[in-house]
Amino acid sequence: MERWYVRKLKEGLETKHFIILVGPRQTGKTTALTQLNQYLKAEGKAVAYINLENPLVLQEVNKHPEHLLNYTDFFRLPEGEKLFLLVDEVQYAADPSNLLKFLYDEYHDRLKIIATGSSSFYIDRKFGDSMMGRKRLVQSGTLNFTEFLHFSGNDALMDELDKLAQNPQYRSLQEPKLKNLLEQYLTYGGYPEVVLATDEKEKQMVLQGIGTSIIKKDLLDSGLTDDLKFAQFLRLLAGETGKQTNLNSISKSLKINNKKAEEMMYVARKSFIIETISPFFRNFRKELTKMPKAYFIDSGLRNFLINDFRRPSLRQDKGEVLENYVFRLLWDSYSTDQLHHWRTADQYEVDFVIENNREKGMAWEVKWDGETSLSSGQKKFAETYENFPLKKLCWQNPDANSIEILSVAGGTKQG
Repeated sequence: MERWYVRKLKEGLETKHFIILVGPRQTGKTTALTQLNQYLKAEGKAVAYINLENPLVLQEVNKHPEHLLNYTDFFRLPEGEKLFLLVDEVQYAADPSNLLKFLYDEYHDRLKIIATGSSSFYIDRKFGDSMMGRKRLVQSGTLNFTEFLHFSGNDALMDELDKLAQNPQYRSLQEPKLKNLLEQYLTYGGYPEVVLATDEKEKQMVLQGIGTSIIKKDLLDSGLTDDLKFAQFLRLLAGETGKQTNLNSISKSLKINNKKAEEMMYVARKSFIIETISPFFRNFRKELTKMPKAYFIDSGLRNFLINDFRRPSLRQDKGEVLENYVFRLLWDSYSTDQLHHWRTADQYEVDFVIENNREKGMAWEVKWDGETSLSSGQKKFAETYENFPLKKLCWQNPDANSIEILSVAGGTKQG
């Protein structure tokens, strides 16, 4: 089964840029390269696959970037023929930016590299301005809900989801089944191995293995050493989903200094465990401008951290679960610099503000139960920012006969 970004990779094969696929561990990036390898061979292209987790290969590549090509037929290809080189885990190179820059500058007319990287903090720190104009980033997360339906064998429901996305007033006979599957997705998330697990106990065991592995590997790659503190840090964030993140308070709770807490936040973000959104403001005196809000890229990983795998409808934090899901929908469709939250000194707030440009955008307020009418604080936002239309989104809208969240569940899918 192909993820949405495989098509994106195929579409970029004929461009001059090197392509870098980044995303969480264990979400199918190596599988994507395998599928791309098969596709290119079927097209009659010259193709090679190299994994930089191999220490012998890595040792040679770190001596000189050109040594990477010694593991291919590049220098034996006929004049004018291009090699498609698939490089897995490129972040393990001592200087991945220099590696790709050298190969691009020397051979880009005859060499096309498609590389993957799991821990984006390496790519972020080392892929600096030297790769400007030479690379294209494709960013992925765990499976979105549309992909979840495909991977769980519910392709027939994808058309229903599209109809709901195109027409929120559409009444589907499949709504109960879609609601049940969406609750399952909110509970166990979108790691492919978890989705493919056959029962709930197996899903929980797989999530435990993935969560533990991610914490240890990303911590090791980052240079941080205390995996217990890092796990506790993530657990605190999971319990505060949708609230403003106060690193001073977290530092005191964990008995660590602020610099250490900032480093942990950086590693969590750049490892695709969480993402933060900044405050939206125009009035410095009335609107709070400092603390971000943190959300988890995968809801199953969040539930693993707080050890709660009950269905959202049975939980006290069901509102936070739904808010985290809506964040993920928006994260799939907008860059993080377009996503914000709004809060004033008077405690008025709106969950999400999407800033298409400085003068206009849209806003969302998320509630599990509630009517579509706005609160006084939300009305204040609507009056202040007329070019940012505000919509209130509920799991079950009592003013309609449909599950309102399903009308947007398929509306922002990747690809």
